[in-house]
Amino acid sequence: MNKTIGQQIRQQRIQKGITQGELAKLIGCTSANICKMEKGDHRVRLIHVPTLANLLNIPLETFFIEERSGIDGQKADI
Repeated sequence: MNKTIGQQIRQQRIQKGITQGELAKLIGCTSANICKMEKGDHRVRLIHVPTLANLLNIPLETFFIEERSGIDGQKADI
């Protein structure tokens, strides 16, 4: 996975013309939480995943793919 989920959320939100505040209201959290999610400082809560996936056209499985370092030190999708 080249982009983090936070980067994908931000990119899709901007493409759809939605502000952080608007997205926060739509999923039931604060704009500060959206900002932290997009920066990767805050994990996306499981309760928000279906709504975010639907609103931003992000595949559900994207939220559950975890990057781990491989034996050679390169990141690998798991």
